[in-house]
Amino acid sequence: RFVAAGPEDPRHGGRRAEARGGEGETPRAGAELLQLADSLFAAGRAPEAGKAYRRAVELLADRDEPIVGLVRCLAEQGRHDEALAVLDKAERAHSGSALLLGERVLRYEIAGRGRDAIELLKLPYAKQS
Repeated sequence: RFVAAGPEDPRHGGRRAEARGGEGETPRAGAELLQLADSLFAAGRAPEAGKAYRRAVELLADRDEPIVGLVRCLAEQGRHDEALAVLDKAERAHSGSALLLGERVLRYEIAGRGRDAIELLKLPYAKQS
């Protein structure tokens, strides 16, 4: 009922996704949370988007997109060290991901760590991506 009363309210989208997850529709719930997080981030609401991305990471453990979204939210909030820590953890679980490698290179470049970015691109798995 609350979703029908205000479908454009992001909180309702999050609640709907959580309800789906509770019913066992984990992939659909994760996809809805990812979409919600993307729209919140695009609207300049990085802290709220970060919460949705964190939950999407849990529901979509095999996908890189929510991780990258979370990293971008953290960076937008000036939490660069935390963003890199999230990438470190994700790379251990998703070894060889071109998307995560690209995001790490970008984060190093933005942080003025060009040499670190170049070293990443020299890694064997980077050449396969």
